[in-house]
Amino acid sequence: MNPRLKEIDDLVNLIKSPKEYKEEIKKKITEFYLLYKNELEDYKHIKTINELYNLKSAGYIRYINLDGKLKYGGILLKVFKSENEIEFYNKNLILLQNTNNKKWSVSWENNYIFYKKQIKKGDNMRNLFISLLDNEKK
Repeated sequence: MNPRLKEIDDLVNLIKSPKEYKEEIKKKITEFYLLYKNELEDYKHIKTINELYNLKSAGYIRYINLDGKLKYGGILLKVFKSENEIEFYNKNLILLQNTNNKKWSVSWENNYIFYKKQIKKGDNMRNLFISLLDNEKK
């Protein structure tokens, strides 16, 4: 086999099947949860675009870039698709804001996104009340 055909063959062999790709992502996410145990506590990995677009504003976002570095993110303001004449370059963007009111966006395609619902002042009291009710029933 000539070197060029071998190079093409090697490149084709690098392409993973959908099942292999999903398993690899699942393994990476598990590793991230172990590596960043405290930082990702109560955060849920957002696996699909549908999940991304169904996130509630004011929730908390943390993300891990493709190099595996955790970014602390901020509060979710909006999820939207970038506008570009060339469809290939369109990205699904997440607009975030931090406590200093600085705003920025991150792309779904270049990061692993983790989400945690906003905790409201009354949530802790409500949860305590529900747990007390549950204990009464037992």
